[in-house]
Amino acid sequence: MADAVQGAPALGAVRATRRFYWELVEMRRAGCAAPAALLADPRMGLALAALRDAAQRDPVRIACLVELGAAGSDDVVGQLLRAKDALARHDLDLDLWPQLAESATRFLNTSTATIFQARLLPILDELHHAVGGADIGVALDLEPREPMIRAAWTVAASDAPMAQRARAIGGVAGSLLRSAWDARQGHRDLIELGRDLEARELPLHVAVMPPLTITPGRDLLRHWALGCPAVDDDGAPLFGLQAAMCYPSLARRVPGRRSASREDDKRTLALWAARHRVSHDAVVIGQTSTGILGDEPVYESETALAEDVRAMQALGFSDIAIYALEGVLFGPRGVSDQGCALRSDVERWLSACFGES
Repeated sequence: MADAVQGAPALGAVRATRRFYWELVEMRRAGCAAPAALLADPRMGLALAALRDAAQRDPVRIACLVELGAAGSDDVVGQLLRAKDALARHDLDLDLWPQLAESATRFLNTSTATIFQARLLPILDELHHAVGGADIGVALDLEPREPMIRAAWTVAASDAPMAQRARAIGGVAGSLLRSAWDARQGHRDLIELGRDLEARELPLHVAVMPPLTITPGRDLLRHWALGCPAVDDDGAPLFGLQAAMCYPSLARRVPGRRSASREDDKRTLALWAARHRVSHDAVVIGQTSTGILGDEPVYESETALAEDVRAMQALGFSDIAIYALEGVLFGPRGVSDQGCALRSDVERWLSACFGES
């Protein structure tokens, strides 16, 4: 699959919309600048210019994390407007990527949809009335609650102490019960949020769970159990542009997959993405840097990333997102020094994001 596209695109041709997630997990833990503030920092100009050069004519959007309800977030609209202006100088577009500040909830799902609606929509209203703010898009990700993600990650860890894994199993069970309790009303809340966002006619991109099985009913049941249903009562997508998060290296945590090779990862990615491609035009691949768990497997080389991008292009995806931009620019921990220094091989990694190696 990865070798399906041999020739380079015609000079100046648009290949696909490219999206990058900008989360800065490790830098935020260290108390560094908020993601939007760092995008607007003049020291990031070189990185943004290099990104535009690598993209050629492809449209590029950056999904910038904003913590809803975080202390000191009163100037979130101002930070987003400054980030938008900084990106616009390089013909790059901005999406607001909201998460809840509380780690017990954090992601959008059936348990948190009403909180997202209460905190996100006022910010969108402010942006709509601000000069230059009306065309900032929205990037959402439908994921289980963070405690469930962490507990499941611990359960799958072969080196975790038995007592720790037992506690984690209890955490998973408790989270599943919470999701089941919230499921029906939470699903209605998700539908309402989706309608509110669609009515605003903003650029909207929603990352969803990948299709792990060939049977849609099994995936639908799994999504409901995790609190992440991506379809309405009639089976239609909840949101117009839904992109499956296809991170096959994460599956190495599953028993029986811990010795998976790069070829195994490529096959897994091809299966998940092909199933999603049946109904959707967008996909997310990764990871180039660690995320909230801190020890997720990441791409070991830019060559592997380029192979996966070409594979998605061969499947006909017109919208390809990559998690995360900080990994491309700074390295696998997504951390730079105070001077915003880029990794030494940043040009090769940027090229890989567009399928070139």
